[in-house]
Amino acid sequence: DLVDCLAALSDNELEVGKLLEYRFNRGGELKGHTFGNLFITTLMEVEGDFAQAVRVLNSILNICGVVYPMSAEAAALEAFKTSGKRGIGESKVSGVPGSVQRGALHPERPREVPEVATAISQADLVVLGPGSLFTSTLPPLLVPETREALARTNALVVYVCNVMTEAGETDDFSVWDHVEALAKHAGRFPDRVVVNSTPVDASRLERYRAEGAEL
Repeated sequence: DLVDCLAALSDNELEVGKLLEYRFNRGGELKGHTFGNLFITTLMEVEGDFAQAVRVLNSILNICGVVYPMSAEAAALEAFKTSGKRGIGESKVSGVPGSVQRGALHPERPREVPEVATAISQADLVVLGPGSLFTSTLPPLLVPETREALARTNALVVYVCNVMTEAGETDDFSVWDHVEALAKHAGRFPDRVVVNSTPVDASRLERYRAEGAEL
């Protein structure tokens, strides 16, 4: 996600994206890794800190804007399902059947990146989503300093709701269920919610249903 955001804010999005997402297909330990991930890892080794590595990366790529990680340290996502089961790790959440009731981080208070709270406090507009609700949109809001900054900001807070549900995360969720889950984790309701009102064509609906997703 970090690499995607950096590429999207580049003046030369196509070429930078192609470079950062290039996946090595030879070279022993290199095989299977992307250049972007290796670039970030190298900068981390040089700078000694993940957040500082991303700051340097912002500068090197000379992007239009700034990308920050949600935390300066690794944090594991834990999802508690309505069934009482739980999944630990972003990639494993959807592997446990059923919708998510709430999410948590381990550690509960991962080390903040100060610029994140500052950016939120100085913003005119904060946009949340679209994206996987419990594994993409909500995790940054589980960092206490980020959640507190969102609660205090004078910015207009807008939530862009997904068009479809997501199997293993938001099964049977309505738009309101999405908004309510967001408010429960963020500590506030968004000021506006953007919802799709355009009919979804039958062939696309069929492809989504094959993935266990519904309108």
